[in-house]
Amino acid sequence: MFDIASGFDGAAGTRETLSLVAGELPTGEPYLIPVMVINGSTGGPTLLVHTGMHGDEVLGAEVVRAVWLGLGPDDIRGRLIMVPSSNLPAMATRTRTNLSEIYPGPHDLNRVFPGDAAGSLSERVARIITDQLLAVSDYCLDIHTPSVGGEWMPYASAPAPGSVDADYGQRSHAFARAFGTTLVYAGDLFAGTIQDTARTLGKVVTTVEFGEANRFDPALMEWGVQGVRNLLIHLGMTEGSLVAPDAVRTFSRLHRLRADRGGFLRVAVRPGDDVIAGQRLASVGNVLGAELEVITAPESGRVVRVNNNALAGTGDLVVYLGADS
Repeated sequence: MFDIASGFDGAAGTRETLSLVAGELPTGEPYLIPVMVINGSTGGPTLLVHTGMHGDEVLGAEVVRAVWLGLGPDDIRGRLIMVPSSNLPAMATRTRTNLSEIYPGPHDLNRVFPGDAAGSLSERVARIITDQLLAVSDYCLDIHTPSVGGEWMPYASAPAPGSVDADYGQRSHAFARAFGTTLVYAGDLFAGTIQDTARTLGKVVTTVEFGEANRFDPALMEWGVQGVRNLLIHLGMTEGSLVAPDAVRTFSRLHRLRADRGGFLRVAVRPGDDVIAGQRLASVGNVLGAELEVITAPESGRVVRVNNNALAGTGDLVVYLGADS
């Protein structure tokens, strides 16, 4: 089904499935990157939909599967390239990273882009994605879910104001908003992400986060499929009308609030809640019932992510708070 190949043919009016080889696991088995390609019957842009960079983020693979089943070459103009999981070893262990990569590592695949063809295994995976998929695409959608215990309010990313030229910024914000989230984060990126590399290459890109780790949510899967279809419509790659929210809120500051103490975590807010400066967001207590720490909002904003784990340790992320531009 996913035969090993050095790349896709790209013939108009065809569908292709293939596997790119990035190296070998300690067992000697190949590290495979599955790729699904729908080559439209007529010309148009190329959209790369990439997901599964972290093995516990499986919802994106279900979105890709549903998009693949619902579209054919006659339905699109241009080319749709999809990667259901670029980290199959981590998916097999239901973990964020490839646990077999231990010296050095395991690496976060989304912190080593654009990669290195002679580097660690993760760096080699990133280099193949960069050179063979991202480089031949015009646009990129990178789908994520939070790590285990986290829950996001769905958002799409766009460049921070003033960080890119006006034309690229305008196209990027329009692309991010087209997916259909009610939140757009226009802020700084982590270094080494596929999004960071895509922008360096001049590709219009957005990262979308939604769902929960290691879970398929049918409603969110359908919402994600509609998001991909929205992007295809926005790019003129297929027919239809955008399904978008009535209002979209943009935030440019993201407070990643951490616990200083360790113990039982009690989160008092939910993703989507609007809070004011100084409001109680969460607390950490001990087994005797004593409250050791209270985490409050540094400014007014909207809760975009919470930690649903029962326990927290020093330095654990507890709440993400987005603040308006």
